[in-house]
Amino acid sequence: REEYQFERGIVEERLRTWSTARLEREGFTICGLRAISKRSLYQDKVFRLYYFKKGVQRPLPFHRFGVGDSVRLSVMSRVVDEKAVEGMVLDRRSKYLEICIKAADAINIDSSKEIAYRLDCFVNRISYDRMLLALQLFTQSATDSGG
Repeated sequence: REEYQFERGIVEERLRTWSTARLEREGFTICGLRAISKRSLYQDKVFRLYYFKKGVQRPLPFHRFGVGDSVRLSVMSRVVDEKAVEGMVLDRRSKYLEICIKAADAINIDSSKEIAYRLDCFVNRISYDRMLLALQLFTQSATDSGG
């Protein structure tokens, strides 16, 4: 988990020091998203995020978001958004992203109004979980694995 926290620190530093324009150009941020509540998934809520430019829905711009990425969703008009919520990318399509957010945090997302949101990319948690599992299996003794 230290590797995950280390990479997350690097991402936090990038968000603090890079301009929004650079973050968008490099694919780490998408601004101008609208959130629509779609369904529940166990204890989480699923939101579909569409990209709007000048009031018209468009395909998503270049981005690095992928399934399993940890993300932060915040209202664009706030410089520091204390109500920003963290979630995970559930699905990626050319016209939208679906993210999964804890139900307790989902109350901070208003999908009934045309609020512009900003989505920031963190790290892919799935790759770290798989790496950890692989290391655990590799270091397991032959007697533990039944061999």
